[in-house]
Amino acid sequence: MSVGFAVVLVVWARAAWSRWSRGSAVAFGEATAPTVPFLVELAGAPYVACKAEVLELLGSICEADQWHSAAAAAGGGEHSTAYRRQPGWESAARAAVLAGRAVIEGVASSVRPEEATAAAKVLQVMDHVAPFPEL
Repeated sequence: MSVGFAVVLVVWARAAWSRWSRGSAVAFGEATAPTVPFLVELAGAPYVACKAEVLELLGSICEADQWHSAAAAAGGGEHSTAYRRQPGWESAARAAVLAGRAVIEGVASSVRPEEATAAAKVLQVMDHVAPFPEL
């Protein structure tokens, strides 16, 4: 992966996550899971300047449960069908982050403290993330 592409990917991912976390970007949310393997690759690649930020983003993606929580809260209400269509991508995104665990464990042993600390935080999120609410 080229450095230029990596920078574009991180900028896109941060913008998408920012919009999604404010509840305004379903299309970006659906694109999260396919993007995660590239973010994991960036996190494990040498000479990536923004590795800590990429790891922070991966941790946020792993612990996200907004759509699951909304669908569970909607219950059988008038919006429940719309909410129940969304959690699939959230599950896929978490699974993609969890699949990158070996790479993140490698970064956790980095000699660069900012990278090792960020990776350790992601591993902690992975180990302690609550299961999605029942739908």
